[in-house]
Amino acid sequence: MVLENQLVAGVDVGGTKILAVVIAPGGEIIGRAKKKTKSDKGPLEVLQRIVLTLQEAVEDAGVLWKDIAALGVGVPGMLDDEGAVVVTAPNLGWKNVNLRNFLSGELGVPVIAENDVNAGTYGEYILGAARGVESLVGVFVGTGIGSGILLNGQIFRGFNRIAGEIGHIPVVPEGGQPCSCGLRGCLETVSARWAINKRIHEQIKKGRKSLVTDLLKDKTQDIKSSVLARAMLGRDKLVAEVMEDAARYLGIALGCVIQFLNPQMIVLGGGVVQALGKDFYEAVHRSVCEHSFIKNLTGMRIEPSYLGDDAVVLGAAELARRRISEMSEKSGNS
Repeated sequence: MVLENQLVAGVDVGGTKILAVVIAPGGEIIGRAKKKTKSDKGPLEVLQRIVLTLQEAVEDAGVLWKDIAALGVGVPGMLDDEGAVVVTAPNLGWKNVNLRNFLSGELGVPVIAENDVNAGTYGEYILGAARGVESLVGVFVGTGIGSGILLNGQIFRGFNRIAGEIGHIPVVPEGGQPCSCGLRGCLETVSARWAINKRIHEQIKKGRKSLVTDLLKDKTQDIKSSVLARAMLGRDKLVAEVMEDAARYLGIALGCVIQFLNPQMIVLGGGVVQALGKDFYEAVHRSVCEHSFIKNLTGMRIEPSYLGDDAVVLGAAELARRRISEMSEKSGNS
């Protein structure tokens, strides 16, 4: 079964939304659907909503499920060695959920599941900013911070399959804030959106003036990336100060990655990077240059995500296309 000329589907299961697409050969999205995740209702409800979202995407594409050769799923968590069971997904409240068996049983197609950041990095490699690149690190800055590593076109997972936890590189050596992982001073405690929100909210409570107060009234504990962008456009001093620190520490962590891996490219994506755009990207780049050898930076590129919100869903679908083709070839040669 060769899938290069067949339709595949992809789904991105996030903490708040489920995005599903149908993809034609070459990466064109021909069908799309979105639903709220409603993870508070438990794994079964989310799984059923994934199925409904996929069915709507197939209808939007004007095709039938029998036309879909494979399904790729990106999930925000850790999977077992077979890519079948979601061992843990904190943002979904999942533990040991057999995602693959449920979806393949309901939909009747081969299913490949992958960590969402790995899928997003692969999406940029196949269809986005990193096409033709041999060694790549994708870094996605949103509520948390994750990264995927591709070496010679293959996802590198590490010995215990948890490589790429850039969000938990300690960048504040002394006096750092506690992190959800149990360490202190991790990158996420200064550059993830939850940490940015916390710092701005605490400063406003102490009397600092900010446009965030006008934009959100009394809800300054829940600052979306779009609000941060509007505050930056309004030259908000508090937000600018916090974001400058976030960019500087992100640059320090990326400098560590560059010194150690010497990748050909780093792709920066995620809600924070997308919303804040050029100014934030350039601040990160300045910090990277201050914390890396010139030799390692020579010829290496740091690029913003080309695929944006579609990186995960496209990457998951194309991973499914590739892996099912590889499995088919192996069985045909045995």
